[in-house]
Amino acid sequence: MSRSIYCVGNNLAVLVGAFNLARAGRNVKLFTDGGVLGGYFAGISIEGYDFDFGAFLFEQFKNEKNDNMMPRSTINSWLDNGNEISSWLNSYVELKRAVTPQTYIFGKKFPDYIMSNRLDVLLSKNVKIPPMPLDQESKYHASHKENGELYNDISYMNAAKYNHGEEFHKTFIEPYIMKILAHSSDEFLAKYHRFSWAPLYYPETLIDIIKNQKLSMPEYPFWTTPNGFIGELVKNIKKELKNLTNIEIIDKKLTSMKITEGELVIDSERFVEFEGGIALGLSMNRAHELLGSSKKLDGIGVHFTIAIALVHCDIIKDNSGCVFIVDDEFASYRVTNQDAIAGLNPEWHRVVIESNSDILKKKYNNLSLEDAICKDLKLYFKINDEKKVKILKTLSIENGLYLPTKEFISLKKSLSIDILNITENNTILTGDLLDYGTSSINNQIRQGLKIGEKYEK
Repeated sequence: MSRSIYCVGNNLAVLVGAFNLARAGRNVKLFTDGGVLGGYFAGISIEGYDFDFGAFLFEQFKNEKNDNMMPRSTINSWLDNGNEISSWLNSYVELKRAVTPQTYIFGKKFPDYIMSNRLDVLLSKNVKIPPMPLDQESKYHASHKENGELYNDISYMNAAKYNHGEEFHKTFIEPYIMKILAHSSDEFLAKYHRFSWAPLYYPETLIDIIKNQKLSMPEYPFWTTPNGFIGELVKNIKKELKNLTNIEIIDKKLTSMKITEGELVIDSERFVEFEGGIALGLSMNRAHELLGSSKKLDGIGVHFTIAIALVHCDIIKDNSGCVFIVDDEFASYRVTNQDAIAGLNPEWHRVVIESNSDILKKKYNNLSLEDAICKDLKLYFKINDEKKVKILKTLSIENGLYLPTKEFISLKKSLSIDILNITENNTILTGDLLDYGTSSINNQIRQGLKIGEKYEK
């Protein structure tokens, strides 16, 4: 009889891993620890409408072998398996090209330069060229941002000034970072700049566009589903799981876990057929708690408030699917219209608005967070008729992110190593338990596929 494979946690990585193993014929026990399978990528269903928790989009990438290419950082390691991830994705969810995101700045919308590499805004504004073009050999050049030693030490603000020039950074980037984080970009490491969605362009790119007033960089494409719900992937996997008899899902909150001498003990239950490896998809602090460790991950936390709403089509004035808000006219930093991003126009549009809780409090200091974000949403869409909007749910998230400071990154790595030591290297770590920034949807799919590769034979 085939020994069982054990997965503990509810993130997307362990769900993908458990699913692939079960499809390959392995016996799988999946302990959810009481969480929703798929984690935050599962989304939420309210009154028959499916919502993602913000601007979640798929990426597809064709990896090309290049012997001269620098090794990728763990944050972007999924790109080395781009073909495999794209093929797997297309097997379980139908994809369609998402409408180009927008950036709201100077009181109007432009194609998005935050995530999509659309620098059209530079064609309409007089922006100074970075003071001195950097040689690509310079340790400050953005080409070294993944693996250059300097990028483990310098702040994003410092790197941005070298590559973007002070004016571009001050005008186009820093205001957005402050809206998301309520902290300056000199407070976190440049290597992890994408945790705040902030870009780090090569200086040559900006110089070429500013000098020639012509776009020279292709748009980075994103993908959604035909119904605009990224959580459709998790929903489809769950449907298929129901047809598999060789996977057991134990959906309960756990109290303890111990792995030693080839034996697994969960909540005092011994599993002697343990194969010598377990996939973990928990938060760092939860993993340590279950393993009996008192150590905790802590740092400079960032708090968020989001509102999930239905907005009537009469209010929707354009097809903007995802809008990054740079101007301080609104407290919120992003508005996502899931229907518009898929090119749909139903009577009621699914809208999610995201804000930094501290920025909300500052702008609307006489209102609760719930009332403040609802007011911001109505101001953004210019809603005067209360019948044209339905606020379905608001959520406040404490420590939704931690700033990637040098101290925090060091602590995180140390806690990951501790887990491996406690479990005698019998664990496969995923998501939050790995390097900072490796919890994206594509990274977690890659991690899940790696779990399957390790144990499916």
